[in-house]
Amino acid sequence: MSEKILVISKAEPIADQQIDDVKIVITGCPPNFADLKEQGLFYDNDAEDLAEKLINSLPGGTLDRLTAKLLMHKASLFRVLGN
Repeated sequence: MSEKILVISKAEPIADQQIDDVKIVITGCPPNFADLKEQGLFYDNDAEDLAEKLINSLPGGTLDRLTAKLLMHKASLFRVLGN
């Protein structure tokens, strides 16, 4: 298995605010879950951690475009069926 490295610019600091570098490692598969509640908590925690790091480190323009791309990827979920 090859490792893919993606390097993204971080936000510029405002005033004396420090923007830390962030390293996100995506590896392995989710564990087997005993029930759907446990599975949901696992995915909620991962999503919250990832969102927090991205929101606090990406430039606004990158974050806005990433949000749009993620929503477009799931656009079929938001389709309105007409007559």
